[in-house]
Amino acid sequence: MAQTPKLDEKVFSHRIDFYWQAIAMYSIALVIYSFLRGTIAEGQLSITLKDPIVLLLGAFVVATGIGALISQYMKRKLIISDDAIIIRNRFREKIVNISQIQRIAFGREKRFERGAYRIIKIRIAGRRRLMRIRPSVYDNEPGLIAALLQLKRSIHHPGH
Repeated sequence: MAQTPKLDEKVFSHRIDFYWQAIAMYSIALVIYSFLRGTIAEGQLSITLKDPIVLLLGAFVVATGIGALISQYMKRKLIISDDAIIIRNRFREKIVNISQIQRIAFGREKRFERGAYRIIKIRIAGRRRLMRIRPSVYDNEPGLIAALLQLKRSIHHPGH
């Protein structure tokens, strides 16, 4: 599936930096807790691995690391072109043509940043469920929002 994108396609990769941030935070918490709970005897630090909090933080670090590796391996991408939205990963590709899209709705974030979009809902003809896109999980979030806004305008004004 090593296709090169067309000139009119905008490619947005799935972000995985939050995994590494979570691993770093869990690891720091694990080290700090281990030092606080460990005992220093004869110039050596002994850490108990049977402590439930140490086991829990260690499990978080391992689980988040596995999640990061799986996400990196899957190579998820969202491709927006003038005539379709393509959702691609290492194994599959789903193409939604512009003729199938009935409506694109932008939901605003209410709590954190003004102007930020929390979720974008796309109604597709022939499907009961909406297709949901979270711009915050893709690289170049402003570019993704701009591309979807442009696609929304072309849906409402065909024959641009």
